[in-house]
Amino acid sequence: MPQKKFTPSLILVAGLLSCIGLTACSSTQTTTVASGEGANEEKVICDRETPTGTNLPKTRCRTKAQIDAERRASQDLVQRIQERQSIESNKKIGD
Repeated sequence: MPQKKFTPSLILVAGLLSCIGLTACSSTQTTTVASGEGANEEKVICDRETPTGTNLPKTRCRTKAQIDAERRASQDLVQRIQERQSIESNKKIGD
């Protein structure tokens, strides 16, 4: 039976999706902290996340804008990897 070859980008996509899935499974506790004059505009959201491989939770505080920017950057990265994978597959088919 012939073995399938996995390209590095396919392995990278699988790894990223695994990390996203594991992060979603980790327990989080959200606390909203409002400070100063612009409290309504820039609320700080603190999450207690337990990283994979440890039992010690870490507190991570970010604004909603920072959370949204990180989410968009992650989605853009996955999309670029998938597009590159598609282009490489099409080149192999065309050869």
